Amino acid sequence: MSNGRLSDNAITVAESRYFMDGEDWESCAQRVGSVVAAAENSHVMKYAPKFSEMIYNLDFLPGGRILRNAGRQRGSMFNCYHLPMGDSREEIGQFYKDSLILWG
Repeated sequence: MSNGRLSDNAITVAESRYFMDGEDWESCAQRVGSVVAAAENSHVMKYAPKFSEMIYNLDFLPGGRILRNAGRQRGSMFNCYHLPMGDSREEIGQFYKDSLILWG
């Protein structure tokens, strides 16, 4: 990859919030690019390097939740969910169940 240059301050923030253990900016970009490309099913190998390079070069920068959680076992890449909640005990219980599954 060519020129992904983060400032010293950005590296400090990324190390404390987004990088996995032993990761640097290049490997973070590769991890996130590969996970995002996985949505393309049959074209993963085509898009993973392109996405990774765009992230590394700062041409496109996903949100912090995506940088942190892409490729992790736990943690969501989404900032917002809509869960319906009705008035009955069963519907309220289902709401709590769905919430626990999403955030648990």
